[in-house]
Amino acid sequence: MPSVEEWLNQYYPLRVREFITDLECLNLSLTGELDLKDFTNLKNFNCYNNQIVKVDASRCLELEELGCSDNQITKLILPPKCKLKELRGTDNFLMYVNFSALRSECITWIDLRDNDFSPQGIRWVTKLVNLERLMLGTTLETTHSLLEEKLPANWKNKYNRWTGSLFPLRNLTKLESLDLSLTNLTNPEYIPLSKLNWFRCRGSKVAEEIKKYKKAKENWVAPEFSPEKFAENGLKFIPNQCSSTTLLKRWKQANPKIINQALNERKTFWLMRNKKLFKKLILPTEVVDIIENHYQEMVETKLVANIQLTNGLK
Repeated sequence: MPSVEEWLNQYYPLRVREFITDLECLNLSLTGELDLKDFTNLKNFNCYNNQIVKVDASRCLELEELGCSDNQITKLILPPKCKLKELRGTDNFLMYVNFSALRSECITWIDLRDNDFSPQGIRWVTKLVNLERLMLGTTLETTHSLLEEKLPANWKNKYNRWTGSLFPLRNLTKLESLDLSLTNLTNPEYIPLSKLNWFRCRGSKVAEEIKKYKKAKENWVAPEFSPEKFAENGLKFIPNQCSSTTLLKRWKQANPKIINQALNERKTFWLMRNKKLFKKLILPTEVVDIIENHYQEMVETKLVANIQLTNGLK
């Protein structure tokens, strides 16, 4: 099997690389490490379905779309302050990515399902307010393949171990698709529903929290999972199924106290982080004290939670 560097040298001599804006190497069984340092004007790159173990795009400052799914990548280096709009890297062995390189005004799509991320939170997503698609889980297909031992030995126990609160999602109001399957993320009350139309959380902590509501509504079936809909598509109807998206919406409706608390926290954080505006507001002293105390309590609570998590990982 050819290495990816040999392939590049054969088809893209050094003298032409700086003029290349689109680069694809799909289904070629390429191996080794890929350094894109000479492709300084590259905008779109895709190396789907190879055996590449490392991708270094640190000098591709114009990069807008990066696709590296179905490889064996353990290290992915993004360009600093990049213009990346889409990042697709499913079915790899990534344990960590420096997401600080992503710019909030650019990135709209992140799909990193079926990797090997170590236990870590998702604070990095807080600023990415234009995200429309965020896929962080481990898919059911991969889980079944693992159980049936169809995959290589190095795929055993391979899944994304995201953990902590979903609090960083609170301002992602453009989010349309979200996958949290088999993650340890909690607090579904922070998931914005304004545009969400696809949601998956099988085997996750979120699913456990929502399941309590599902049990209380066992006879309810979402319209899109009605026997008639199944029959129309030639499928067998399985009772008590409903879409995760619909179930999440119903769960939120059934837990107004938790949702209101989440909204109040969001408003408090916004006020305290916009202190100039906060000072201009004409508020009674007792209201100011309540807001400041509430903010301090939240900060202390999250610090304690982070310390406990850190100690647990040592």
